[in-house]
Amino acid sequence: MLKLLGDYLTALLDFDPLKIIIGRENFTKLNTNESFIILDYLTSTPLGNFNSFDGIAEKINISTLTRFRVTILTIGDNASDNINNIELLIKSQKSLELQSDLNLRIGNSLGVRNLKELIGSIFTDTFEMELNIDITKGVEVDTLRIDTAQIVINNEKGVIYNGLI
Repeated sequence: MLKLLGDYLTALLDFDPLKIIIGRENFTKLNTNESFIILDYLTSTPLGNFNSFDGIAEKINISTLTRFRVTILTIGDNASDNINNIELLIKSQKSLELQSDLNLRIGNSLGVRNLKELIGSIFTDTFEMELNIDITKGVEVDTLRIDTAQIVINNEKGVIYNGLI
């Protein structure tokens, strides 16, 4: 999911993908003369499941919709511009097209925080934003259709129906 968000931000901002750090994996101290974006997720909540069956192709599509709350941290010389551009461009046509292409839905910003004072950095601009992102994931499974079925219907008096449908 964070990789999708990284791809989205790379395309939306025309940002160097090597300067997007995902989930703070292999995190090392950054050269703060450059701009970086750090992505991490805080929580995930399943919102729903749905299935669809294609009887001709004999396949079932099993999907789930999940909401992720993510944090986007911008660091460096252009941190303020980067976080503001993200917040503004989320509403753009380019953003909507990218969301469609990547099969995700990005909600409005839940607010931007200036972390420079909070983390005690007097030299490095650091801003944080939280977003909700909805992603639908699915899998297609081969499933044979049932052309006819043998059923038996009973009640308290005995068999009502025994046959094929």
